[in-house]
Amino acid sequence: MKQLILVRHGQSAWNLENRFTGWADIDLTPTGVEQSQQAGQLLKAAGYDFDIAYTSVLKRAIRTLWNIQDAMDLMWVPVVHSWRLNERHYGALTGLNKAETAAKFGDEQVHNWRRSYAIAPPPLSPEQRSELAKDPRYTKLKHEDIPLGECLKDTVSLGNKATHIHMGCGCLGIARMKNQGNTHCLKSAPSNLRTILGGRWR
Repeated sequence: MKQLILVRHGQSAWNLENRFTGWADIDLTPTGVEQSQQAGQLLKAAGYDFDIAYTSVLKRAIRTLWNIQDAMDLMWVPVVHSWRLNERHYGALTGLNKAETAAKFGDEQVHNWRRSYAIAPPPLSPEQRSELAKDPRYTKLKHEDIPLGECLKDTVSLGNKATHIHMGCGCLGIARMKNQGNTHCLKSAPSNLRTILGGRWR
């Protein structure tokens, strides 16, 4: 039986500080490193194996995957990196403390920015997008493909594009029990996982 295995990155420094992270390339905390190692140990103990893995171009996701592969003795498994699997872009909210933002704009407004399917956060300025376009991870993108901010609906569209580009199938990561054929692992961010699961990720 095919099973979809989704793995969230471990705790990042901005998770700990309760900040909106989005495309900011923030690394794991020591706790996040330990969490990702434990995830790999649990997957191995449960009998899972992978022959390819998919992740974003952000270090918190990449390092989580490395730790999982290391714990499972699968460092040799090829990895596909895609900017389309990045955390949703929080636009002008990036870096702001969530509690302070709620105090300024109200709990309901911040909840809508975070959880509404079609309401995007306040956008980056064009100048901020131009600065992001200089990042070597994104220099090959068309300028208009670099988001000013994303709602959950946008992450669904990007996830679907990543699916067709990298796997040519109707889901992002398929995992099966060991010795039962090709298996794949998806390492992604909570907003992406939430949209894949139709809002059921918490």
